[in-house]
Amino acid sequence: MIESIRLDGDGNRVWNVNAWVGRGYNNGKPVSMKLPMRDKIATNVGMLIVHSNKEMAHLNTVLPGLYRDYSNKPLI
Repeated sequence: MIESIRLDGDGNRVWNVNAWVGRGYNNGKPVSMKLPMRDKIATNVGMLIVHSNKEMAHLNTVLPGLYRDYSNKPLI
């Protein structure tokens, strides 16, 4: 289960994505894992959707009208 997500960027591009997962802990702190991502993700268009299961998490950009995924909740 993903507890939190941090996006590092300048408002136009994201260059670092980290997620903290709750299924494993290291000295009382949630385990940090880097999410695979494409370079230069625009943060001011579309939605961010996290696809997660027991082993992996993926961050994708979703542009309005181009792609919809009803199986995941959007992070706004």
